[in-house]
Amino acid sequence: MIADHDQLSLSVDVDDSVVTADVSVSLGLVVTELVINALKHAFPNQRAGKIAVGYHSHGPN
Repeated sequence: MIADHDQLSLSVDVDDSVVTADVSVSLGLVVTELVINALKHAFPNQRAGKIAVGYHSHGPN
């Protein structure tokens, strides 16, 4: 999906929180969909850019 690997980058910033397997699967599906949509639509005409994904827990919920 990436024509020129030098034009796009993906960065991930996460903390060390722990979630259940069900939650992690759901989060993985959502993040995958968002990243794929960004790759398809956020960089028209070979525009360079960066996709940043972050996950940080704020309390038990």
